[in-house]
Amino acid sequence: MILNDFHLGFGIISSIVGLSRLISGKKKAFAVALLVTGVGLISFGVADRMPLERDMRDTMRYCADGVIIIGILLLARHRPGADWTPPCKVPASLFHEPSSVGGMLTVTDKLLSFEPIKSHSSPISIQYSEIAEVSPTRGSGVINNAVLIRTKAGTDYKFVVGGQQSFIQFISKAANLI
Repeated sequence: MILNDFHLGFGIISSIVGLSRLISGKKKAFAVALLVTGVGLISFGVADRMPLERDMRDTMRYCADGVIIIGILLLARHRPGADWTPPCKVPASLFHEPSSVGGMLTVTDKLLSFEPIKSHSSPISIQYSEIAEVSPTRGSGVINNAVLIRTKAGTDYKFVVGGQQSFIQFISKAANLI
């Protein structure tokens, strides 16, 4: 229940900020991204409060997840010339075939950590010393907008972040790959 209250509160704040920026004409694309994310969060929070059958409630949650991910992807696009100087925290999506999870990617001087928005997904930490390869790749199978990080243990992580090329350069340098 507390998580639903968080979704509602954060969604309402995001929607209000996005709408006010949209009305004032400041950074319209960013405002739309905030608004979309806020609406998704509100929908997710409302899903549990509605007197619906379980299947309908789950369907509403899945739709809200999709809207949240679209909003986060839109927000992530606003880092084209991203400055990846640690520490920084940016919106990102982590792709697990066939779906993705939205969250926040934290860049420190020693590791990357990904905190999913959904509580049932586990956080991920990747030490730079464990990275074997960093390369551009397709996120959803069509658009080359993701970054593949392969560890020395053979685990692959696909992230979508704004400023793909600058992110690849930063991680490659931090992992001593270039």
